[in-house]
Amino acid sequence: MLLPPSIMDLSLFLAQLFGLIYVAVGIGILNNPKRYRAVFDDMMDNGMLLYFGGVISLCVGFTLVTFHNLWLSDWTVLITILGWLALLKGLVLIVCPKCMIEFSQGMLKNLHTIGVGTLIFGLILAYFGFMA
Repeated sequence: MLLPPSIMDLSLFLAQLFGLIYVAVGIGILNNPKRYRAVFDDMMDNGMLLYFGGVISLCVGFTLVTFHNLWLSDWTVLITILGWLALLKGLVLIVCPKCMIEFSQGMLKNLHTIGVGTLIFGLILAYFGFMA
């Protein structure tokens, strides 16, 4: 299905933006995992950072879900899923931050895998945003 030019432009822009962010974070995690672990630990100890992180995630997720809620069988669905996950993350961080802390601590036991996954996801988005 072909999308209208304005929606496709938005999809490309979001793929470029999030692709660059995820590539940078993935490389950062792989390059300096101790720093990222320390940043995570600092954030978990700071209730205000968790709250603002939740608000920002909720705003980003809501915006993506509002303007890019496209359930198509192509790469643009990745942005839609990212939006819904951000919305859910924001809600959980605001309503039950301890739930997110426990979930995240479990995931961070293998920071290398998270770094590789983040980098791969970023490269996929960047490919579709810049090359496809």
